[in-house]
Amino acid sequence: MFWKLTLLVLVSYQLHMSQCGLFDRLRNLFRGNPTIIRPSQVIRQDCLNHADTGNCQFYSCFRQRWATCPDRHDIIVKLVLPICNKYDNNFDSFNQEGQDFIMDSRKCLMSWMKTQYQANTLKCHDFKHDLERTNAQCMASSNFCRIVINKQNIQAFFNVIKDDVNISLIKNLVRIGASCSRTGLQNLLRLARDKLAIIG
Repeated sequence: MFWKLTLLVLVSYQLHMSQCGLFDRLRNLFRGNPTIIRPSQVIRQDCLNHADTGNCQFYSCFRQRWATCPDRHDIIVKLVLPICNKYDNNFDSFNQEGQDFIMDSRKCLMSWMKTQYQANTLKCHDFKHDLERTNAQCMASSNFCRIVINKQNIQAFFNVIKDDVNISLIKNLVRIGASCSRTGLQNLLRLARDKLAIIG
């Protein structure tokens, strides 16, 4: 019964976010998409180096270059950079496969973001949704399903998400885990249960 309730909560949240995304797209269609911006800072070589090495500092560089994105689209400050730092703080809690996953998926995402970083303009709304989709693809292609069958890694994931103020990360983890083995998905659902218990 609990698993059905957990899935219902996560699916309802995903539906809500999808509807919000549809509303944003329709609004931008009629308004001419006002969130196309130009960079606030020149391209820096040290920032490109951060992207190549998977350093969380690249996200700060990205935010500084595209500083005028409206707050509602600022997924870098609200989610990506904080989660990156939490992965670093809990890096040693993962086993070797888990550590490889963190770095491989991070470099995959940063490789895509590096192109956006060097662009002449940025569509803030489109970037937000493209980033979420690309991140899911990078995680799936970096052996995510292998590491979530390991209890050590699941506990490490919990340490990463336990202080997060919303369920955005666990929602993404469960969504990606839907294609994993039954054991992996069950572990992720337990993670969702524990997270939901914390936030009430």
